[in-house]
Amino acid sequence: MIKGALVDVLKEADLLVLAAPLTPLLPGELTALDDFLERGGALLALVEPSASGDLDVRAPGRGIELARAWWWIRRPGSATGFLDDTPILRTYEPHPITDPIRGLQTLYPRARPVMPTIGSPYTATLLRTSDASWAEVDPLAEPPYRLDSEDEPGPVPIAVAHDEGTAGPANQRLDQTRIVVFGRC
Repeated sequence: MIKGALVDVLKEADLLVLAAPLTPLLPGELTALDDFLERGGALLALVEPSASGDLDVRAPGRGIELARAWWWIRRPGSATGFLDDTPILRTYEPHPITDPIRGLQTLYPRARPVMPTIGSPYTATLLRTSDASWAEVDPLAEPPYRLDSEDEPGPVPIAVAHDEGTAGPANQRLDQTRIVVFGRC
């Protein structure tokens, strides 16, 4: 998308997909995004671990917290062929978004933790790593990585959904804000 075009696009859109944005949004784009969500727009964000903080400051008010960390796992004797920073998920939290992938394995290389804000009634975890994982707050440190006191022990949420205003029958749901954030895909 051409920088600055987001303002015009959001006037007509129902859904915005932010797929691993490499640069911060412009001030007018941030305002347009806030207005879009207030009008009941839907947002799918695929956020890189090193992404800019545009969503970081908007998400907590919507029940989502983006951690400044990478996911990591202890996989002693692993023969999976994937690096230890690639979660391989086999189980999923119950949600209409995850229902179609039940029974499948999915991979999330270098996933960024994405957590529901404590006490948010409209936010649900979609994907979480295993108990043997953790959120590594210093991914640039020298290996081997290990769970330190400042790290977040697993399981670590790496995708969440936020849905405001879903009361009532599905065919009568209008103007609802829906946000789904994946810590990288």
